[in-house]
Amino acid sequence: MPKEYQQLSAAQRKEIAALKQSKHRKETGLFVMEGTRSVLDAAQAFTTVRLVATSAWLAEHGGELPKSLPEPLLAKREDMERMSAMVTPQGVLAVCRIPEYQQEESLIPRSRRTVARTRPRAGPR
Repeated sequence: MPKEYQQLSAAQRKEIAALKQSKHRKETGLFVMEGTRSVLDAAQAFTTVRLVATSAWLAEHGGELPKSLPEPLLAKREDMERMSAMVTPQGVLAVCRIPEYQQEESLIPRSRRTVARTRPRAGPR
């Protein structure tokens, strides 16, 4: 008997779609990862907050899901197209937390990060 998954709500779809914009990613501290390989690897590298997949993707890859991933939400193909930044979505995406060190570094102006990276290489003056 196939497992029953909770349906993705319109509010959840809108929240995920908003993460396409840098402003929303910075405000929430979340980003979207798309594609089968990326999502399956995300469990090892990032804290995954939400997993969204189509029924077709779950039927094919549902057995491969690591236990560290949250319970998937079921989405329609049209919803995946609305949330995805890809032209042809693969049927799965994960909403992950941006690691703390990346959030802190992004607050430093770009020109100062460049100086900080290049100064040690230039040697003593």
